[in-house]
Amino acid sequence: MVQQQTYLKVADNTGAKELLIDCDLRKSRVHRYLHIEKGDGLSNVLCGFCELDKTIKYNVRDGLDILTAGEIPSNPSELLENEEFSVVLSQLQEKYDYIFIDTAGLPKDNSYFYQSQWNDEVTTLH
Repeated sequence: MVQQQTYLKVADNTGAKELLIDCDLRKSRVHRYLHIEKGDGLSNVLCGFCELDKTIKYNVRDGLDILTAGEIPSNPSELLENEEFSVVLSQLQEKYDYIFIDTAGLPKDNSYFYQSQWNDEVTTLH
């Protein structure tokens, strides 16, 4: 909850184009916190069921877009470690100044999010 308040304050004050991704694919909460429909989201995109641009909820707060977790998959860890997730993040980096990723508590030594290729562009919150 504290982390969510933090990135909402950043979004309210910077004027930058920002995206919050709910990567807690087991127990997503971002949609409830922001009072938006969960709908299709990241898991649906990673499985190839939806297009990325059609799943993003635009301008939920001033300058803040949201990509919800989507449907609960049977293999959440595998989806996030898949090459498709890297492709999605790369596409999003071209559109956004800041990307915040809300995750479940993940151990630092085996979390995909801590790989050096994303350290400068992506902020993880869990």
